This record gives sequence, structure tokens and C-alpha cells, in this order.
Amino acid sequence: MSYLENRQIVMEADLEFCYLWMKLDPNITSHQIVIFLASFHYLSQGHVAIDQEMVNDFLVTIGFNENIQLNNTIHNSILVGGPGDFKPFVYFEHLLYQHKSFTQEREIAEWLIKKSNSQIYIDEETSKNVDESYLVQENNLQKKAVFKSFQNAILFITGGPGTGKTYTVQQILAAHKDVFGDLYSIKIAAPTGKA
Repeated sequence: MSYLENRQIVMEADLEFCYLWMKLDPNITSHQIVIFLASFHYLSQGHVAIDQEMVNDFLVTIGFNENIQLNNTIHNSILVGGPGDFKPFVYFEHLLYQHKSFTQEREIAEWLIKKSNSQIYIDEETSKNVDESYLVQENNLQKKAVFKSFQNAILFITGGPGTGKTYTVQQILAAHKDVFGDLYSIKIAAPTGKA
């Protein structure tokens, strides 16, 4: 274990969890511990769950020469449950989550679904102004995103580097400020510090 810690594959706190798991489940296997450690390793890299391919990659990373099947290995663990179970780990749709990550992902998904079903209500005069100023007939996805931002309560802008995501967000902010003034509240979430 100290070998994994020295290579910064697992952290000291992760190893403390190993001792906790062994207390909670006296029948825990070394294969189960490896899979649970893999979930901590990938969580530190921004993943909320692990699948079989990630387990395989983790085994290579740590130099573990045995094959471990995720589903079979965790199937009988008392530390793993399904959605709604209060267990340290949740196995759902071939993915192993830490309970906290699963709960957070579910809450965000439910919020997004609720938000995506809501509409923005603007008065008729403002709607006419938006149509005249921002409705585009051409196939310009950036301009279409600006127009859609007036219709949808939530909008995702995706694309590779240099495709104009930041520019589009700037255009959306300017358009909303133009239409609604300074009192309008806009919230933006971005996965990178640069954005």
C-alpha cells in the first residue's frame, strides 16, 4: 500500500478508508479493496464513477497481475448497495460510485431535468424585440445560441478548443444585458478556470 501512496496513486486518507472497510466488512477481499481504491483514484481525477475499463486500467497502473471483474467482485460486498441503499458504494448501470458522488450526480440530474422543462417568460414587447434583434435565418450556431438563450431556462454550450464557446457566452451576456438591463441575474458554470 505504501508503494501506491509513494507513487501518488492513492492518498493517505484513501488508505485510512481501507482500514474502515476492513472493520465494516471482516470478509472483504483484496480484490474488493483494489476496486474501492480505484474509485478513490478516479474520483481524484474528476470521475464520479468507475466501470470495468477503468478497473482494468487501474490494475495496469498499480501493476496488479490478476484480472478483476467489477460486477462479480463487488456483487456480494456488504459495502455496496443500489440506489436508495445507505452503503458506502452504489452499483448502478454497470458503474460503481461512492455514495456521495452518486447522490450528488442524481441531485444535479434532477435539477437539470426540472430546469430544462421550465420556460423563460418575457412580455410580448420584449419577445418582439428579441425576435427582431436576435432571430437568425442563417446557419450560424453561435447566433442561434444567443437567440435560444432567450427561450430556454438552461443552455449548454459545448465544443472543442477554439470553436467560440467563450465568445458565444460573451455575446449571450451582452444580448441579455441589452434586452433586460443590469438587474437581470445570470449564472454561469464552466468546467475550466480559463472559461
